[in-house]
Amino acid sequence: MAAGKWAWQIRNCNDCHTILGIGAYYAPDVTKVMSYRNTDWTKRFLKDPEKAWLAKRKMPNPHLRDQEVADIVAFLSWVNEIDTNSWPPQPIAVSAAPVQMPGEAVYKTQGCLTCHVINGVGEQVGPDLTHVGKEREKKWIEAH
Repeated sequence: MAAGKWAWQIRNCNDCHTILGIGAYYAPDVTKVMSYRNTDWTKRFLKDPEKAWLAKRKMPNPHLRDQEVADIVAFLSWVNEIDTNSWPPQPIAVSAAPVQMPGEAVYKTQGCLTCHVINGVGEQVGPDLTHVGKEREKKWIEAH
């Protein structure tokens, strides 16, 4: 865990990310990232962010060695278990009417392809969504 904290500091990850309330707000807060990303995906992402995250805005590749990747994942896993009294807070919902986007745009802009495959494109972390429209009702899909 200490080696991961050291790798985090050497790479200046706080210049973009926040962890435990410390750091910048340019990139996502990673205090609880291991609650919603599994170890394998996180390792792939740290090794090659361009390949793992297909959205337009990307983290530059830090060119981490395998041991540094493992150390940072161990550090993030340790931080994830700290009782932060619900920090980071969830974003406050915007009171204005939501903007409607076509499903494909939502899928691409929200980074869904980092976990799901449609027609062979994306990552096979979560379920393949190629035929989900035939298998599920619209209300179910919208709820998810």
